[in-house]
Amino acid sequence: MIAAFTSICEEDARYIDQYLREIDRMDVDFTMHFDKCSDGTKEKIKSHPRCIGFTENNNQEHHFDERDKQGVLDILVAKKYVWAVNWDMDETWEREAPSKLRKILEENTDAYVLDYTWVCLWDEPKFYRNDGPLAQGHRTRIYNLSKEGVTWVFYAATINGAATFDGKHMKVRKEVGITKVDLICVHWGYLTREERVKHKERWDFLYGRHTGDGKNPYGFWDWALEDIQPSLVEHDLF
Repeated sequence: MIAAFTSICEEDARYIDQYLREIDRMDVDFTMHFDKCSDGTKEKIKSHPRCIGFTENNNQEHHFDERDKQGVLDILVAKKYVWAVNWDMDETWEREAPSKLRKILEENTDAYVLDYTWVCLWDEPKFYRNDGPLAQGHRTRIYNLSKEGVTWVFYAATINGAATFDGKHMKVRKEVGITKVDLICVHWGYLTREERVKHKERWDFLYGRHTGDGKNPYGFWDWALEDIQPSLVEHDLF
């Protein structure tokens, strides 16, 4: 019924074991886009029994943009999955997610796209941050692939999300309706300041290549490095 599609660069290889454990726990298949990855990284992921397909970029002159995810999403469409979740390498899910997700999908068969809560672990795994842009963190990344005549398209280099295309018109997600669901995704990528610095450097470089002025169009990564006291919540999500 549902499968994940994910992209990985060599820098994120440290998350492979965590990602594959979560794939097994959530009981979903997945596809993977490899962006300039080593043979070892590719083999570790391709050999997992839930990996049902992949794409890869080995051109050192081509730098990742969000449209590179189209190929691994299209594999899920071709294999007739009903739902696809745009799942990042550094994400896991709340403890009750496996059972909650199955119920959510059964109850929302008419939905186009599902919106779920997204929390960022901060400084220690037992805390997530809930101020500023993270005060109401969410992601709109579970797509219904079964809508007749509708495809999902990654249409912009700097937008980590797909829009619908009905053959004539592109429609952003808010125009086709977003269904909010009770599900929490846990992001590990900003856990330490060192990781937050690395994220800013990576996305300033990648997104800055596509804006025309060399600048990252989003201010989130700058905010994440501001010297302010964060508001942290102690949780029991896993």
